[in-house]
Amino acid sequence: MVFAVCSVAPAADLPPAIPNALKQATNLTLAQHQQIDAAVAGIAKTLADPPDPTVQSVDRKWLADQVLDAAGAAASADFLHAYAKSVNDHLLPIASAPSANFRAKLEAGLAAAKITHSAGSADLAPLATALLRDPSPAIALAGMKAAAELIPVVISHPIGAPETQLLNQVVATIGANPAPPLGGPIVDTAYHALFQPILAKNAGNARNIANVLVPLLLTLEHQRLALFKGTTPPESPQSDSTGLFIFFDRDVWLGGGGIPQMSSSTRKEVLNLTADLIELSAKWAKTPGATKADFSPFLDGLKTDGSELKIFANPNNGVLQDPDLIAAALKLAAVYPQVGPSSIGTSADDTAAVLQRLATSNP
Repeated sequence: MVFAVCSVAPAADLPPAIPNALKQATNLTLAQHQQIDAAVAGIAKTLADPPDPTVQSVDRKWLADQVLDAAGAAASADFLHAYAKSVNDHLLPIASAPSANFRAKLEAGLAAAKITHSAGSADLAPLATALLRDPSPAIALAGMKAAAELIPVVISHPIGAPETQLLNQVVATIGANPAPPLGGPIVDTAYHALFQPILAKNAGNARNIANVLVPLLLTLEHQRLALFKGTTPPESPQSDSTGLFIFFDRDVWLGGGGIPQMSSSTRKEVLNLTADLIELSAKWAKTPGATKADFSPFLDGLKTDGSELKIFANPNNGVLQDPDLIAAALKLAAVYPQVGPSSIGTSADDTAAVLQRLATSNP
């Protein structure tokens, strides 16, 4: 029996690594920009139309590897900015073309995530946005991984049109891809990326947390809540509790670290939204006949909600020191399958009722 063997393009057919001297250069000249462009253009050509599909993995690795020099040291900021811009300019047509090679787009997204992680700039925002718009959930997930590296950078700098388009597309892509098996990873990746600016909230433009991140997250949470109200359980429901960490963060709620105080109307919206999320999660968690795989993610979300609200309502150093809320939150954080549907429902209802009561006051 004869087996066909796919030949892989020899390494000589690929451009060599960009020279170390160029990777460490500052104040790049026009000739140096052209040298970077020529190398990236060569890779983009074989990525888009490879002599063999395995070449595309080599191309992606080449693109990702150029952020370091031969000794493993990070390239200069000037080089990384020029390089990321060149990669965006050359890969954007590939990602945007309706008839583009599927694997080329997938590898482009993986390369963009790695480059952005090292470059620390938003130069690849248009490429990530194009990948997020792709009708294939697999390509959209690759775009979300690239967006996840971009979001902390975007939030920490003044936001322009490309960055706004990226952030809006993150929400749109989650809405367009709710189904398994990739709907869960897509929303998980987005929520965790949106949480990252909170971990570094004292750096960069903290006002973007209040003026951009919080409104975006509210839109996303309302969009996700609509799935909880549907006839089938949403993918990765526990991820929606991650977003609550942002709303209930001390500096976001009260203002601090350069972040403006959350408005009273937004606080009321957050409290009501959280109450709805808890009640709907409990509804799914106690669905008759549901298996552990069905209800565990909802219980995980409820336990997370309870744990976060415990901190929020702590009588000693909490943000909103309410004894009824902390009592309800303690019970909610302790829910587990063996307590039964009735106890799960009671814990959720009690917590939701306190949140709704607080929303009617002036939180």
